[in-house]
Amino acid sequence: MTMVFVNANWIMIGVDVAAVVGLAALVVAVAATRATRAGHYTAQAAALTPLVAGACVGAGLLGVVTATPLLGAATVLCGLAVATATMPVRRASARGPLDSEPGITLVSSNVLITNHRFRDLARSLLDEDADVVVLQEITSEHAAILDDVLCGYGDRQVVAEPRDDYAGWAIVSKHPIVSVDRLEFPGWPIAVVAIDHPSGRFRLANIHTAAPTTTEDATAWGDQFNALERLADPAAPTVLAGDFNATDQHAAFRRLLECGFTDAFEEVGTGWGATWPSGGWRVPVLRLDHVLTGGPMLATSVTSRAAPGSDHLYLCATLRFTADLPSASDRIQSNAIT
Repeated sequence: MTMVFVNANWIMIGVDVAAVVGLAALVVAVAATRATRAGHYTAQAAALTPLVAGACVGAGLLGVVTATPLLGAATVLCGLAVATATMPVRRASARGPLDSEPGITLVSSNVLITNHRFRDLARSLLDEDADVVVLQEITSEHAAILDDVLCGYGDRQVVAEPRDDYAGWAIVSKHPIVSVDRLEFPGWPIAVVAIDHPSGRFRLANIHTAAPTTTEDATAWGDQFNALERLADPAAPTVLAGDFNATDQHAAFRRLLECGFTDAFEEVGTGWGATWPSGGWRVPVLRLDHVLTGGPMLATSVTSRAAPGSDHLYLCATLRFTADLPSASDRIQSNAIT
């Protein structure tokens, strides 16, 4: 009986410690979401805020039942408050067609630099029959496979910069790509193109920011987000699509929204919306991939689907212009970056 009593005491102490540690982690995570210039630890803490909040709820409930009820209840309440504010669960809006013009369909996929099933993935993406396919982490081997696969899909225009690092990219379009420009960063270029769709011309940025896992990459990540704010223009239809390596818990990402961009998932998404990590036994927990619209353009639908061989789900979005475009299209000249 003595041993059982001692063990029970240790269990209660352990549960209380877990609750205190959880509360401390929650404070750190919430503080990280407010950081205007995030380091790599701060960026990672901010991304995990909803998960830490969920863990606090679980630890608090266990504490209510087995250990210190007041501490457990406080942990539950704090966890619920943060979880309610940060959990990326959305219900799709009832937004209908905005005009009689056909929508612009877009697919975005981080294909994974080491993807040995890229041929299968390329076919899956092209089978979506989207107007534009936006790809990240494209290597020279992937580019050769893509060229081969495209032979069976009719006329497509391709612009690409295959690289044997994480910054390679490609854009495949059914419609003329009239200009190609880049936002330059050491090792991390971001392509910006202008596309002539039958409904009008729009600007598209293929996003793959540095993953903020080291001090150097966190600095590059912050610089990239600062530069993306330059693409905000209320008169120019603009799309930012790709792997942002950021969630809406990051201040840098929220600043993009404050500049005038709209997150398609926030507007018309449904469910959790997480896109990473995926594949095999992994369950996506973070929404790192996004489609943002700016100017006279918005999304009418967005979904995510499994991508063969990749560690990210891929996104399928439908976009529509919200206004007549003669003046807006005129703003998107051969220089895609204003």
